[in-house]
Amino acid sequence: MNAKQKMNWRRWTALLLCLLLTLSALPLQALAAEAQTDVVTCTDPTNADVAITYDYDTRTLTVSGSGRFSGQVLGADGSTAVNMLDAFSVSRLVVEEGITAIGPEGATVYSIADSETNTIYLPDSLTNENFSCKGASNLCEIRLPAGMHTLRDGMFDGCTWLETLNMPQGVTEIGKRTFGGCKSLDVELPPQLERIGDKAFYRSGIKNAILPDTVRSIGSGAFEQTRSMVSATLPTTITAVPERMFYASYVERVSLPVGLQSIGKAAFFNCMHLTDLQLPEGLITIEASAFSGCTVLKELTLPGSLKHVGEKVFGGSNIEIVHVEEGITELAPVMFADCPLTQVDLPNTLITIQDAAFYNCTKLKEITLPNSVTQLGEGVFQDCSSLSQVRLSENLKTLPASTFDGCKALTEFDFAGITEIGSEAFQNTGIQILDLPTTVKTLGESAFANSALQEIWSLGGVETLPTDVFAYTQIQSFDIPQGLYIAPGAFEYSALQKVATGIDVMEINDGAFRNCRKLTSVELNEDVTRIGDNAFRACTALTSIDFPESLVSIGDYAFYTSGLTSLVVPNTVQQMGRMAFAGSALTEVSVVSGVKTLGDYAFAGCHATFRLPMSLTEMGKYPLGFTASESDGNVTVFKMDDVNVIAPAASEAIRYAKENDLQYKMIGPEDTDFNEENYLYGTVGDGDWYFDKRTGALSTNATNVGTKQGFYFTNGQLWKYKQAGVRSVHLLNGVKNLGEIFAGITTLEQVTATDSLTNINTDAFVGCTGLKSVSLPAVTKIGANSFAGCTALQTVDLPLAATISDHAFQNCTALQFLELPAVTKITSTAFAGCTGLTDLTLGKGAAVIDDRAFTDCKALTNLDLGSTVSIGREAFAGCTALAAISLPDRVTRLGVGAFRNCTGATGIEIGSGLTEIPAFAFADCTGVKDIAFDEGVVTIGPNAFQNAVSVVFLTLPNSVTTVGSRAFAGLLNVEKITLGSGLTKVESYAFDNAVNCYQLTLDSAVNALTNADMVACHLAYYGGQKPMIPGAGMAYSVEGYNSFRRIGENTAGLAVVVGDHATALSMHFLAAQTDKVKRVTLGKQVQRIGYEIKKGYPADYTKAFAAEFIGNGNLEQVTVSSENPYLYTDGSGLYSKDKSTLYAAVTGKGDYTENTASAIGDWALSCNGKLKKVTLGKSVRTVGTKAFAYDQKLKYVQLTDGLQQIGASAFTGCTALKVLELPDTVTTLGDHVFENCTALASVLLSGGLTALPTYAFRNCTALTGVVVPNSVAAFNPGAFADCKALKEVYIGSQSTRYVQLGTNRTHVFARCPALTVYTMAGSDAAVYAKTRNIPTKLYTDADAFADLCAMKRDIYAGYLGFCTDGHGDIQWLTVYAADCTHDGYAIGVCEYCSAILEERHTTATGHNYVVSETPAADGRDGVRITTCQNCGDSSYTVLPGSGTAVEETHTVTGTVVLAADRAATKGTHAAIGADILLNGYTLATTDEKGNFSLQLKSGTYALTVRYAYGFSRTLYVVVSDRDLQCGSVPVIGCDWNKDGKIDDQDYYMFKLIFGTHQGQAGYLSYVDMNHDGMINTRDMIFVERCMGLQAGSFAYTPLVIR
Repeated sequence: MNAKQKMNWRRWTALLLCLLLTLSALPLQALAAEAQTDVVTCTDPTNADVAITYDYDTRTLTVSGSGRFSGQVLGADGSTAVNMLDAFSVSRLVVEEGITAIGPEGATVYSIADSETNTIYLPDSLTNENFSCKGASNLCEIRLPAGMHTLRDGMFDGCTWLETLNMPQGVTEIGKRTFGGCKSLDVELPPQLERIGDKAFYRSGIKNAILPDTVRSIGSGAFEQTRSMVSATLPTTITAVPERMFYASYVERVSLPVGLQSIGKAAFFNCMHLTDLQLPEGLITIEASAFSGCTVLKELTLPGSLKHVGEKVFGGSNIEIVHVEEGITELAPVMFADCPLTQVDLPNTLITIQDAAFYNCTKLKEITLPNSVTQLGEGVFQDCSSLSQVRLSENLKTLPASTFDGCKALTEFDFAGITEIGSEAFQNTGIQILDLPTTVKTLGESAFANSALQEIWSLGGVETLPTDVFAYTQIQSFDIPQGLYIAPGAFEYSALQKVATGIDVMEINDGAFRNCRKLTSVELNEDVTRIGDNAFRACTALTSIDFPESLVSIGDYAFYTSGLTSLVVPNTVQQMGRMAFAGSALTEVSVVSGVKTLGDYAFAGCHATFRLPMSLTEMGKYPLGFTASESDGNVTVFKMDDVNVIAPAASEAIRYAKENDLQYKMIGPEDTDFNEENYLYGTVGDGDWYFDKRTGALSTNATNVGTKQGFYFTNGQLWKYKQAGVRSVHLLNGVKNLGEIFAGITTLEQVTATDSLTNINTDAFVGCTGLKSVSLPAVTKIGANSFAGCTALQTVDLPLAATISDHAFQNCTALQFLELPAVTKITSTAFAGCTGLTDLTLGKGAAVIDDRAFTDCKALTNLDLGSTVSIGREAFAGCTALAAISLPDRVTRLGVGAFRNCTGATGIEIGSGLTEIPAFAFADCTGVKDIAFDEGVVTIGPNAFQNAVSVVFLTLPNSVTTVGSRAFAGLLNVEKITLGSGLTKVESYAFDNAVNCYQLTLDSAVNALTNADMVACHLAYYGGQKPMIPGAGMAYSVEGYNSFRRIGENTAGLAVVVGDHATALSMHFLAAQTDKVKRVTLGKQVQRIGYEIKKGYPADYTKAFAAEFIGNGNLEQVTVSSENPYLYTDGSGLYSKDKSTLYAAVTGKGDYTENTASAIGDWALSCNGKLKKVTLGKSVRTVGTKAFAYDQKLKYVQLTDGLQQIGASAFTGCTALKVLELPDTVTTLGDHVFENCTALASVLLSGGLTALPTYAFRNCTALTGVVVPNSVAAFNPGAFADCKALKEVYIGSQSTRYVQLGTNRTHVFARCPALTVYTMAGSDAAVYAKTRNIPTKLYTDADAFADLCAMKRDIYAGYLGFCTDGHGDIQWLTVYAADCTHDGYAIGVCEYCSAILEERHTTATGHNYVVSETPAADGRDGVRITTCQNCGDSSYTVLPGSGTAVEETHTVTGTVVLAADRAATKGTHAAIGADILLNGYTLATTDEKGNFSLQLKSGTYALTVRYAYGFSRTLYVVVSDRDLQCGSVPVIGCDWNKDGKIDDQDYYMFKLIFGTHQGQAGYLSYVDMNHDGMINTRDMIFVERCMGLQAGSFAYTPLVIR
């Protein structure tokens, strides 16, 4: 129907309506009458101001007037109201200005158009916005009021032909489905738009959606299925793209705002025209399927801000290139599934790739996973059929299920670092060779199933092959490694042809090779004991197999329906399972004696001849001679006629053959024809016996074979009288107990038994001296003395023996090899004296080896302890041939002396189960070189490893806490000892006599080797010295005494290394040998050096002092880890990290100066046997407790201003100290501070002291006089006690107000017999002296007394010189060395005062000349140079050339540089101000870059290059026909600033020190180099130490430039 037809149809409908109204006599007769005209006028029933006009020709409805138009028209009678759309067929609706609302009052939505409406014009006066055009499918144009703000939900929904719409600029909201289905409408969004509702433009015709920045909200599906859309621009105000926003849209380009944070679910789903997409940085979330099906999107960059991504975000799209930027940590499940990706760039921040992220990306050929990736989901690269190259993350450990399933192009793979491969991970891949690293531990089911795998090179660390792991592969051979478990069907239906077992493989697992129908070869080693159920089931190509002698059990259906044709079962096989060989092609079966059981139907259906042994005692259901078919658990059998049985006469096999009417043949015990004439037989107890008269073999099956039952022969002789000549005894099935009935039979050579015998009683075979072989396969207990004295016994088979009783095999001297796989207990002396025993192997039982069990087994070389848990006292003592001792982890107990005197052992390995090594356990093992401990040993007992003289390196594990007395004494050749981090106690002489040890490493995290009950020696034995006064507050303990006595005695010096686990270096434990310590290295956690222990008091861990270095005058080096946050060293001292406290010092040269620390730590330099002089610089504020105590050679202490406090006992026992001056800054002295300084003759006390402490100068027996400063207000008890030479003490008036008194025995001047106190009359001092009967001299004039005190102080100060009582050692200084023409001169000066004590002269050496020559040439002179090799003295002679020389002037340039070596042969840094001289005249001086330039005529010249110090060198220059570049001319230089290089900084320092060049006032000979205020020999010492040579003595090699 076209538009005209529609118009006519509407017109006729209106006329018909009017006719009906007339016929019905309705009140609209007038309206009907009007309908007959072309134009009809109507009124609004609710508003008389509204006029409605309808034109029938144009079908136009016009509304005019003012106010609300109710949307209804009223007939002529004025009583009936009808909706205008019902009253008229409205094609065109025109609402004129003045109308403010349309629709009844209160209506929420009012429709103003129907399917007939084509055009609508609405006035700007219209203010209500509740009208709707929903469903107006023919609406083509609408004019909206300019003032509209809201386009309501569904307002134009279904207006499929709407093409023209004026969008009001003030619209702020477009509701849900407002333009739904407006497929012809392209609209421009208003500039003030704020909200867009759900599916607002669903299937609309919008082409370019530019959303203004006013938009705050967008509903889901807003532009869903917009098939005309070309582009969209989202506003910067939007942070989220809602779900389905562009679902199935034809949009080609979308501009996303910078602030966008999330993209909703299916937001761009199936946008098949989307070609350009830039995801902004800052985007955090993309929900599931957001871009799925975007088939023309080729390249994509994911911003680094992205954190959350839903499933299948890009699944099914045609993306080929993906760039994932840094910052992204995870890829979502199915993220790129089914994409034709060719390139994927992954960031270094990526951690996780979820399930199927790249599933079916069939064009992806290579992928690189950055090292940040640690986790993959399942099927990440499944069915990526083109993937051929994979580079994995180094940190990825697991490849989950189906990771590369279906990657057929993947032919090789690097598994480095992988630990687990999931199920089906490489199924259907092209991998041909499998070479797994040891890191791979786990494979999942079907991991490589149906792959192209052909070879297995390595299974890495895999211990289990799961079901179907190699099913349907092309693997042709497989070697089973030790410890591998193969699950049923692992190789099912593969191309496997050959299987071989490796060493120590003991079992073929159940179903391991079932259905390997191409398998033709199986090689089993001698360790295989079991073939599991179904192991080779249906291996139809397998025709033969050789069973090893080790095989014990063959499982159910093991070879069911296999292709085997012949079979030999060894005598070790004890059981064949149900249908083990049923249905196979066997024709010959030979079972060697030893097999006990045939399972049900074991050989059912096998048409074969069977040779069966006597040992076969249990026949299952129809094991042979019958066919068997099984259905639903029921078995049907049929007898076979072609089966033959060959077996011993009395065997169970013959009984079975007779019973089932099978063909059979009886044979004798050794497969000979059975003849009753050759045997005696009878009954014994509940069984029978047989005696072979030919061989002397006795067989029985009686339950008990003991003394109360015998064997009666036909001649009436009684067996127990041993007159039968028995050579062998065979205890058959049924025998359970054996007594001593065979004891003493010297003819007996062999004993065998079956599994029924479990017990051998006491003395069973004692004294059987001819017995050679014993086989007791089921015996669990061997009674006492059972085989004692069997001197010929060579072979013993006891596979199940659990208990070996006392003396059981004692003195079996011929026994060489012994294997006890099931033993749990070997009691006392069981094998003692077995001098021929060489090999002992114990099994997996928890064995106990009692005292002396193997004592003196002198030939024992190989010992396998199996799972032994306890070894008794001296169990292996004296086993001198034992090559190695290895204690497995299960050994938890070791007896005293267990391996003592095992002199042949070269190594000891101790497992983790042993916590205590008892006394003498390995003592006197003199051949041991290596001792290996596992973590677990806690205590090492006394003498445990004593005299292990061959040990070179000893390391104790961190678990060891205690080392007993002499535990490692006598390790004469040990070079390195390393103690673990757990050590807390070392007892006396523990490491005594380690005289060749040059390195001791401590890693203890304790208070190391230092608790109150194991202090090594304390002060009493530092450096071998005795305490000055026994009992002077010292704690003593014999435990731990001399723990490291003589350590390093034969070495050049001992290095002590404190490891990174240690937090404290202990006090004293090295004291006995501390003078050997030369180097100390401290780890990164050491924060404390020792701690103080006082008798009767707990340890004070807060005090850190250098007790470990006490008495060490040989210390050369202290090194501290750069990572240590607590300690610092500069090479000369050990300090706290902030350098505020000195803990120890390098004092090997006898003197020490401290200018860095503010505190000298407790004990820092005490007991030092070499320290003679100490200078404490201005930095020092405090001196710690006993800092210099017992330094018996210390003669001089220089204390400077700034020192404030000296701690208790700081200088106690310094017996060589003669003079002392305390600066006035000292305010506090500790108790005992100078006690026992017996040589101290003169003291100047500080003017800042306020008190004299207890026993401050006690026993200073050389002290004669003291002036007490006025500042001292208190005297403490015993301050000058026992100063027997003290004659005068001057106490000023300022100290009279308070004098603290002591007891009678400890008063201030106790036992000072010569003392007179000088003080003011009436002072407290005078009163005190009087009460103590001390003579006094009293003064009344305070000024006069003050002058007297000052004078006395000056007098005492005169005694403070360095060497008032004799000089120190001589130090030789070279004033000038002998050279070629001058004698040398050296002086010997006092080490303290530098006074010249001796002189030395040395004779001049004479010149040592060499000649070098440059020949003359035409037009050029030559030169002959004569140079002294020693001093550099040189001369030259010009050699005239031929022809006429052209006298031209040429430029000679060069650079003088500071030499970097003493030979002055090379250098790089400018020598500024060096003079270039010719015949004493300066031609040039180097500039700031060391350059010089001068003019010379042709000829040969000897130039002099002179630098500072007066050093100069000769530069021979041959100038011919051109300018001459001399290059670098090195002169001597010094590393003045000690930075390890000679550079400009050294030159600047040189200028600072010297100030000038040679010949001026500041020259070397007149410089106070050490800044002591004097110019003397010490300045020369300074130069020598800086430069290594003396001024003017250096000789250069002449430099010739041509």
